[in-house]
Amino acid sequence: MIVASFAILAIGLMAAPLHAQVLYGSIVGVVQDASGSAIPAATVTILNKDTNLTQETVSNENGEYTITNLQPGRYDVKVGLQGFREFVKTNVPVTPGQISRVEAKLEIGSVSETVTVESAAQLLQTDKSDLHTELKSKEIINLPLNQYRNYQALINLVPGATPAAFQNAQTDTPGRSLSTNVNGMDRNNNNTRIDGASSVNIWLPHHAGYVAPAETIDTVNIATNNFDAAAGMAGGAAITLVTKSGTNTLKGSAFAFRNQDELNSKAFFDPVKLNSSVQIGGGTVGGPIVKNKLFFFGGWERNDERNSRFDQYTVPTAKMRNGDFSEVLAVNPSFKLYDPATGNPDGSGRTEFPGAVIPGGRLSSVAQKIQALYPLPNNAGTNNGLQNNLFLARSPKAIRDNYDVKLNWNRTASHQVFAKFSTMQANVNDLFYLGVPEVGGGNTKVYVATVGNTWTISPTMVLDGNIGMNKQNQTAQGGDFGTNFGSQTFGLPGTNGPDPRQSGLPYFETGMSTLGNDAGWTPLERHETSYTATTNLTKLFGKHEIRTGFDFIRYQLNHWQPELGSGPRGNFSFSGNLTGASGYDPSSWNSYAGFLMGLDTGYGKSIQYEVMSGRENQYGTFISDRWNASSKLTLNLGLRYEYYPLMSRENRGIEVLDVSTFNVLLGGVGSVPKNNGIKVSKTLFAPRLGAAYRINDKTVFRAGYGQTFDPIPWSRPLRGFYPLTIGYSNSVTNNFDTFQLASGIPEIPLPDLSTGVVKLPPNTTMRWPDQNNVDRGRTQQYNVTVERQLPSDISVSMAYVGTRMDGGYADLNLNYSEPGGGNAGRQLFAQAGTADILQWASFTKRRYNALQVALNRPFKGGL
Repeated sequence: MIVASFAILAIGLMAAPLHAQVLYGSIVGVVQDASGSAIPAATVTILNKDTNLTQETVSNENGEYTITNLQPGRYDVKVGLQGFREFVKTNVPVTPGQISRVEAKLEIGSVSETVTVESAAQLLQTDKSDLHTELKSKEIINLPLNQYRNYQALINLVPGATPAAFQNAQTDTPGRSLSTNVNGMDRNNNNTRIDGASSVNIWLPHHAGYVAPAETIDTVNIATNNFDAAAGMAGGAAITLVTKSGTNTLKGSAFAFRNQDELNSKAFFDPVKLNSSVQIGGGTVGGPIVKNKLFFFGGWERNDERNSRFDQYTVPTAKMRNGDFSEVLAVNPSFKLYDPATGNPDGSGRTEFPGAVIPGGRLSSVAQKIQALYPLPNNAGTNNGLQNNLFLARSPKAIRDNYDVKLNWNRTASHQVFAKFSTMQANVNDLFYLGVPEVGGGNTKVYVATVGNTWTISPTMVLDGNIGMNKQNQTAQGGDFGTNFGSQTFGLPGTNGPDPRQSGLPYFETGMSTLGNDAGWTPLERHETSYTATTNLTKLFGKHEIRTGFDFIRYQLNHWQPELGSGPRGNFSFSGNLTGASGYDPSSWNSYAGFLMGLDTGYGKSIQYEVMSGRENQYGTFISDRWNASSKLTLNLGLRYEYYPLMSRENRGIEVLDVSTFNVLLGGVGSVPKNNGIKVSKTLFAPRLGAAYRINDKTVFRAGYGQTFDPIPWSRPLRGFYPLTIGYSNSVTNNFDTFQLASGIPEIPLPDLSTGVVKLPPNTTMRWPDQNNVDRGRTQQYNVTVERQLPSDISVSMAYVGTRMDGGYADLNLNYSEPGGGNAGRQLFAQAGTADILQWASFTKRRYNALQVALNRPFKGGL
């Protein structure tokens, strides 16, 4: 079945991913006569009012009919049989992943006579037991959104969801994706699908990889409890987003929004008023290419954000630059400036510099050259102008363009194909560091490609499938990029390096505001791609709708970002003890005086020794049965199986620390087995059970239970630790010892990885999975719900919702000490120095229980 499905995908020129099944809706019902008896062999015909696509089936011996895999839209349902008047129900809504029930009562009469009923809003969920919230285009466009017009802001309307919030810098997430926790679960467990394509930021999986513009969205379905067996690789919320398609009617939109600061008051502490603005504009257009056959839809949106603000710094005064700290004495009589060349090693016996002035001959030429990068004070500041004395106007900006194109082809009445391509091109300029000549920023490009099809093989058998890709390329660098300020401009050995990405200005923690590029997380190059594929087969057997399918997803990550420790350019720190003394409490001015004398107390640098890479596959298969057990009861029964093979690096297995020897073992290198002794589960079976009982036409009782597994890509927690990234640092062991700034940073010892066995050095951060406790984490979901339709198109539901997660992941810090033992009692300290030894292991349990009440009324339009 799987081989045949993929062959059909190739013939149909497919290209999209996981969960295509939730892209489509269904229409079901029972055909009866006036007495309530079932009518078999009645012809049921549906018509898509937007594309004129017609599909047909017949009712079975129980009068039941099902038409699956329907594109979202409005449908007319026509039911006819010789000897009865024709029944027509118009404008039946079909939405992704949902079932619309149309019960047909046929009256005796001529076929030429017709009984027409206008469809009311679909208020009750009559055939499924999951909990979900649905957002339609009209709601998304008209309800208030945040300043980026992000549809995810409406997740705040979902019962059980925490308020959606930003979580990372705009440089990292220029699409301004929002994250949320649902029903007490980890936000990394949420999963978003866009037209079937899995869209995830592999490094930041709590964010969607692509945020579709509001004007291009048709429907967002947010399932929060007891997912269908077809839905997997999600634990908190399974979010399905379907974008708009073209129809037989040519139509479009144009929009513009502007938030301007001219009418706002000046920020209280700013010396002058600055202006900011956010401007969003664009448009959409869709229509027929070939009427009834081929349709297009396209959209463009630009977000242009200009911000303004003042940043406040503390910089040295003109006198301090020449070693004269007498003005500090004027405001702080207890200030003392000691000569580090005098006294004893413990800081006792030191003598003061007369008048708190360092003789000119003692000033370091290297330090004075570095000091020239400090701007002069321009503000009265505080403490007689000695602190907070520099105000710099900043003008960050961010420009983002989204382009979306979608094609729909009704190849035949039984075979429909769609193709979707989206891209985001974004530039964020908001990287500024004191002393760096200009503002830097990030560049991000995201591509989402999806193709899928649905093929009605017979009235009782339907095959659908998708394959697709989500790709992100991201770079970010400061304005100092390209110049080796440390090694060439200042002549500091060991800073910067042969790789151009190590260029830039090291940072100096002088006691004043940090000088230089202290963003160890830049520069960066991030390349991520996820490939996903699915195929599903649906077969109707009497009262049963049997569905089976296969899912596949592959994650690929390649990052260059040596952010552990001090960053790729290097750094130097300066303690106040440099010009302090035993028994004296030094200040930041003592630190700066030591800097001027070219004395430092610590240094560090990070090396990207190997590209941070991740390769991992995820598999899922399922079988489910939607069983119409009676005219009132529908059972949803399913079993899902998932398999998560062990992640690997690009050219080897993952690494593990042997705590008995403190050797790092590199999987697949030398004699080390590729799996490094790590075994993953092959028994991840997840049952899904549910029931929907229609008490009457206005009341439904539902209950459901299901299990899911934690789908987090391991490339997230195992991304960048030793030996991929080596964060090297050193500091004085005696508080009153010093290094020579002009000597720079000694050559960093780099390991030989060829044997696959490397000793873990001191002062190194290491993380690895527990070989004996690899647990994906199992979440149990359950709900009991009563839903009632009220007058005026209002429905109310009350649900008891529970989740329980067993297992999952957490860091265990194994570099710990016995109580009261200090470093001497640190069990691993003797071997690991001050290393952060983090074992990535399982935690125990988390539970969430809540009573959720929802009031629903179809959105009628504008505010």
